[in-house]
Amino acid sequence: MLQPKRRRPQLISMVKIHTANSIERNKMSSDKFPLDVISAAQASHARFFPRGPFVSITLAQWAVESCYGTRPSGKLNYFGVKATPAQISTGHATERWTKEYVHGHYVSELLYFADYDTLEEGFDAHATLLTHPWYADCIQAQTPQDYARALQADHYATAPNYAETLISIIKQFDLTQYDKGAPA
Repeated sequence: MLQPKRRRPQLISMVKIHTANSIERNKMSSDKFPLDVISAAQASHARFFPRGPFVSITLAQWAVESCYGTRPSGKLNYFGVKATPAQISTGHATERWTKEYVHGHYVSELLYFADYDTLEEGFDAHATLLTHPWYADCIQAQTPQDYARALQADHYATAPNYAETLISIIKQFDLTQYDKGAPA
């Protein structure tokens, strides 16, 4: 007997929120982006507005840097934030092999990555990093696409296709929907 073709669910969670004015809004999350991750990205954006990254950028980076949350680089570190000497000396770091793109080739390196106590702390550390003057092009970006290209130009990541990968994920999962309603 032939089985019906299974479609991969794009949106699996829909929560209806009723406001005092009986206005109904839908809040959707893809199976790839849990609601706690979306909430942490939105809260971090609100705290770092107007200098912090777009929510859509943060979510796309979370996806790329941690393989959709399955491979954090440190405890609750989903962005590959490297540990400081202070974090290493106090035991707030994880030593892990990683791939970096160096001189046109990927190489494996053993590095220390920061550990965080909460999901929000990890997201805020990421936003703090991206508000450093080194990322001035990011801070000035007016769209998520411009922000992704600025990350590449400002050497956030070593992969040569980093910006286009982020833009593709943002488009594939309609992540700009989470930028709406947040301070822009």
